[in-house]
Amino acid sequence: AGVVASTAATTATKITCNTTEYNPTPTQASGVVVGFTSCSKPLGEGVVSASYSSTFNSTTGAGTAEGPFTKWLLNGTVHGRYNQTFQFTSDSDATYKSTVTVLGGTGAFKGVKGKGPESCSTTNGGATLTCTEVLELTGL
Repeated sequence: AGVVASTAATTATKITCNTTEYNPTPTQASGVVVGFTSCSKPLGEGVVSASYSSTFNSTTGAGTAEGPFTKWLLNGTVHGRYNQTFQFTSDSDATYKSTVTVLGGTGAFKGVKGKGPESCSTTNGGATLTCTEVLELTGL
């Protein structure tokens, strides 16, 4: 008798989340953000928290940020990490591009994994970010 490997494909579910994040200390190199998120089903609506560690070049207006995040949703949590680059085009306006990696969850989202891009923008120096992410998730 031999070992039979499963040939079942793991199907990824495409999830889009629109999030508004608030940073109480946008000029600091590290800190926390909190916000509200609205994702397509089965995730749904909830709140998000994240921490960040960033670098910023005041001459070019470019920077990087990374850190962990958690989405607190009605039926469980989703958590992971993000890596981000950003570019200020004025003292107040910037765009952000991130790679979001989902590492797990709780409740109905236990075992979730995946990744995808996130795009954000600000018009008030990073105090408020408006973001859209498109994740390919398995384990839902």
